[in-house]
Amino acid sequence: MTTTLSNEQIASFRELGYLQLDAITSAEEVDRLRGIFDRLFAERAGWEKGRSFDLAGSYNADMTPVLPQILNPIEFAPELGDTQFRVNALTIARQLLGPTAEPWFEHAIFKPAHYGAPTPWHQDEAHRYDPGVDYEQLSIWMPLQPATVENGCMQYIPGSNRGPILEHRSLGGDPRKSALECIGEFDRSAAEPCPLPPGGAAIHHCRTLHGASANTTDIPRRAYILAFRSAPVPAPAREMFPWLVGKITPAAERAEAWKNRGGPLGRSARRIGEFTPQLRRENKTSRAADVGELGALPHSIVAERASWVTLPPCNTPSHSSKRRKALRFPAPRCRVVTHRVRHARKHSPTSAKPSRFGWKWRRKTPPVNSRRKARATPANS
Repeated sequence: MTTTLSNEQIASFRELGYLQLDAITSAEEVDRLRGIFDRLFAERAGWEKGRSFDLAGSYNADMTPVLPQILNPIEFAPELGDTQFRVNALTIARQLLGPTAEPWFEHAIFKPAHYGAPTPWHQDEAHRYDPGVDYEQLSIWMPLQPATVENGCMQYIPGSNRGPILEHRSLGGDPRKSALECIGEFDRSAAEPCPLPPGGAAIHHCRTLHGASANTTDIPRRAYILAFRSAPVPAPAREMFPWLVGKITPAAERAEAWKNRGGPLGRSARRIGEFTPQLRRENKTSRAADVGELGALPHSIVAERASWVTLPPCNTPSHSSKRRKALRFPAPRCRVVTHRVRHARKHSPTSAKPSRFGWKWRRKTPPVNSRRKARATPANS
């Protein structure tokens, strides 16, 4: 089932800032995703890495979250990369943002039954931590059960996408809480609820004001969100939002501690183990997405704010500029690659050093050519 938008739907999205779809994937896939989500949230997947946190609180491991979220759940459930939802979402994003649109990040939200906290009114663009660049962004929000006003379906302020970024602050004025709330002036009475069936979708622009009510029903509300953006362009005048300056959450502290564990060697090993296999899948799915087979994943990890390049297996330690150019690698962004580290450890006569263009290889001791030395001896004597 391939989902595309009509010209009328595209025009409505640009006018209102959001769009409602009754179906973006199959009922069978929704059932499968629901089981994956329940497992991930039960395990608190990604807690140590700072990927799992309470969006509306600053809880620790022994506290009950009121609005738990997992950032980039595909890291902990790779099967999420092979879904019809991802294929259709990418198709829709490129219709709305243009052919250069690419996946950026994703997150899973779980609103518990009876006490699931409301999602405060906010604009997604207010969360950006990347000054100096600008781009268009949208999110595709899919519920895994019926989404109603009672359990916290999305609500939007129509036309707010064409307005400015309003003033925000950390939820309740607490900088340790992950969520932001809009404190600028807007008409809350103009909010339009967006109830959806399981497998439906609500699509909204990054400037569209939106929120959701608390979950007062007997069933939890699960939602899977994929975010996309257009190609970034330089914007030197764009600065960090003041409400983000000095904001440090428990999740950010855990993420920083995880990255620094084990020193430089530990950081390199974890980057290899986490990003390299994922980006190999991303390159494969990105190529397949161009012909409509599978969905693509982002070529940058939002949490790391760094570009990584996955190189194919190489039987020789050298990686010349000619070979790099032939394989069309963006050389200035090359970093640690698994097979090169293995080679460096296995072959003691050589040692590897990182450089701007990949890895430099040198011998620990200069080679001795006895034949050449023997031939040269008579001439020197």
